Amino acid sequence: MLTPRTPGNSSLFSLFRIFIPSQFRSYASVNGDYDSFPRLEKLVQLRCKSKDLTLSEALGFFNSLIKIRPIPSIRIFNQLFAAISNMSHYSTVVSMYREIMGRVDFRPNVLTLNIVIKCFCCLKELKLGFSVFATMVKKGLQPDAFTLSTPLHELCKEGSMVAAMELFRQIEEEEFFCDVVTYTTRLL
Repeated sequence: MLTPRTPGNSSLFSLFRIFIPSQFRSYASVNGDYDSFPRLEKLVQLRCKSKDLTLSEALGFFNSLIKIRPIPSIRIFNQLFAAISNMSHYSTVVSMYREIMGRVDFRPNVLTLNIVIKCFCCLKELKLGFSVFATMVKKGLQPDAFTLSTPLHELCKEGSMVAAMELFRQIEEEEFFCDVVTYTTRLL
């Protein structure tokens, strides 16, 4: 279970604000209150779209979602991962992904893996991003243009133009879908 870090402020109020809501949200899912799941799902969707979701709130949602049986739709995890990624908490997304990957009933889709690849690239862990790409191909998922543009762009940012050109050549050989962004990255 992931718990938030509270830098600096250690007041009783901040502890209450962080831990009580996540415990409350976890309570309904653990106790089998199936009527509360649609409300939780709607709340996660609204908070992720609101642009003012906090990391501690996101961790509380995640901890609640992973306790629900059967596991919720991948769509809700994608929204949560994307919101956390947009807050630049890339390592948190990677940790969440690693925690949930051990679950037999967790089935990531292309969007899930794209978010994780983006996070690895932003963390300058390109090799790990490529390992997620390999997982995607092994699972029979069809990479999209974003999947390929992200590591390609990161290679160019690192100045590894030879590696970027080699990746682009492989993309064309495998006939993966490319879009304007993929071709523009190659030109830069």
